[in-house]
Amino acid sequence: MDETRCTKCGKVAVLSKQRWCPSCLEEHMEDMRAGRRVNGLTEEEVQHRKAEEARRHYAKKHGEPFVPLSFDEREALYDLANNRCMICGQPSNGRELAQDHSHKNGLTRGVVCTNCNVGLGYFKDDPELLERAAEYLRLTKNGYQGLTHYFLDTRPGHRTSL
Repeated sequence: MDETRCTKCGKVAVLSKQRWCPSCLEEHMEDMRAGRRVNGLTEEEVQHRKAEEARRHYAKKHGEPFVPLSFDEREALYDLANNRCMICGQPSNGRELAQDHSHKNGLTRGVVCTNCNVGLGYFKDDPELLERAAEYLRLTKNGYQGLTHYFLDTRPGHRTSL
């Protein structure tokens, strides 16, 4: 990561998304958690505005519902996940985890890292398609030769074609 000047205190450091050094970011977060107003808003007001913006943006882009979590619900979900992706277990490392949600009803399923969230999207949130991908990876871990038996096996329960 590149080190740059903190826009809040001027120290040179690896900066957060807000372009603040770790100590300024922690001070800001502590103010927010304590309910002190920062930039004229409490953390709850900031999160409410973000949720409303996300809801409008998502509905406009996808034409479907999205139900963002309240600040307390989101914090509880992060605690449940131990600040880790609920799929791969990678820690958030200060980066925001995505609020994974159903594209059918807009309800939140959990919090996941960007890679897992994008992966779910590529597999169209389809468990059967994901299972087929996992099966493919197991069969081809030593090269495509593992597929030969897969396609030729005609026993019940074994596929003869994808």
